[in-house]
Amino acid sequence: VHTLQRMFGCELDDDVTTRGNDQYGYDGEDFISLDLKTGTWTAVKPQAMNIKQTWESKGSDKYWKNFLERDCVHLLQSYTSYSRETLNRK
Repeated sequence: VHTLQRMFGCELDDDVTTRGNDQYGYDGEDFISLDLKTGTWTAVKPQAMNIKQTWESKGSDKYWKNFLERDCVHLLQSYTSYSRETLNRK
């Protein structure tokens, strides 16, 4: 039995500063992650090199960078706004 884990998301501090992450683990160890500064996948394990090359050739690095820096932040802002409205109801 093998385990593949993925964790991705974005953070918004003070409605200005944003951060995002997208990382995979395999059998409990780091495997591959997206470096948002460079916009490239980082293969933590040598076995992840083929996946890195395939994903980058298909543009998934650009897709996920855009998603985490724009779409995810927009969704987070929307959900935060909805939460405030709900919490402020009397």
